[in-house]
Amino acid sequence: MTDQTKIAEELAEPHHFGSHNIYMPSAPVGHFLPYYPWRTLYEQLPFEGAYPQLLYTNSQADALFDALSLRLAELVADKDFHMEVSLQYPKGIPVEEVREGYLTLIVTDPCLAQRLEGLPVEVPSELWLDMLAMSLIQYILRTEIAPEEQVDVALVEMPHDAAEEESDEVRPLWVKQWEQTQEMIRKSDGADRYRYGFSLTLAGRNSSNVE
Repeated sequence: MTDQTKIAEELAEPHHFGSHNIYMPSAPVGHFLPYYPWRTLYEQLPFEGAYPQLLYTNSQADALFDALSLRLAELVADKDFHMEVSLQYPKGIPVEEVREGYLTLIVTDPCLAQRLEGLPVEVPSELWLDMLAMSLIQYILRTEIAPEEQVDVALVEMPHDAAEEESDEVRPLWVKQWEQTQEMIRKSDGADRYRYGFSLTLAGRNSSNVE
């Protein structure tokens, strides 16, 4: 059994929010692609009409779908492309009381510029990366968290302004984790890396203290 297969099998069974942290140094990209947010992508591009109907009425939109589908499929076999994923919950809190978690995504893609060349319609690199991040989030929500649990997701800008003023004892887990990620990237080999931080909040639970 390969590491990728083992990771996929471990994520296939839903777990309750806060039950355990996960870390994937190279997430199985092929499992995220079925959740790719095509509708959101087309809403951000200069097309009139809604996806998927516009694929049948706009030849450029249809051509872009075909071209991006091929580029996405190429990611699966690209050894230089990586999506590093970390989902962390607060320590020392019973699972039934955990309300918050933090999801870090680091996309490494040295070929990003070339990957987006020659498309029928220009797709900004930021939009391309955002859509990959959204597909990963949907995958996590549908496989890592029990279906009946409603989770709100928000992009987090880290570190926040108060981070330097707080001690290690009271700083939120995700601030410390984010800073460790930043330090790791500064020591990296120079490959193009793009970082996302997301807060996950479980609806219907009282706020938990983050250590």
